[in-house]
Amino acid sequence: MKYFDQGNWVLHCSSFSKTLGASFRLGWVHAGAFSAKIQHLQLMSTISANSLLQNALVEFISKHHYEKHLRQLRKNLEKQKKVFFKYLEQNLPKGCEIYYYHSGYFLWIKLPPNIASMSIYETLIERKIAIAPSPLFCVFSESRQGLRLNCSFAWNTELQQALELMIQVIEEHIVAAH
Repeated sequence: MKYFDQGNWVLHCSSFSKTLGASFRLGWVHAGAFSAKIQHLQLMSTISANSLLQNALVEFISKHHYEKHLRQLRKNLEKQKKVFFKYLEQNLPKGCEIYYYHSGYFLWIKLPPNIASMSIYETLIERKIAIAPSPLFCVFSESRQGLRLNCSFAWNTELQQALELMIQVIEEHIVAAH
């Protein structure tokens, strides 16, 4: 949107939470004409910024370590996503489809007809397993059978057990629908 902003009304905000770590709590805003006001509001809402962390981040970025970090992060995320994909490909019930997009760290599962992703979501959330049902992303009724999985987590026993439970819940819903 910022690219098309001829009047300089769009504020572009982001952070380093997804790429460096949520605990850093450092971000930025391209505020244009609103820059002074934004800086004032930020100063009034925060007692002090962590200047040591800010300076370390400037050094990290300016020495091109950030680009190297992002390349490694992308490589690791792609590797983890492939592990998820292989596991799901071997274990999902018939009638489920996996959509693997080469960008990002998400996989999409298309459930069989008459299986609502919100129902799967509600069952899993009660068991402390979070997935994202497609109605969060699309309002059209024909898109109610999708689940989005975050594949950014390193594979471990707990994660595998959560996926096993998700698969079991999907199977139960399929059986109940027939």
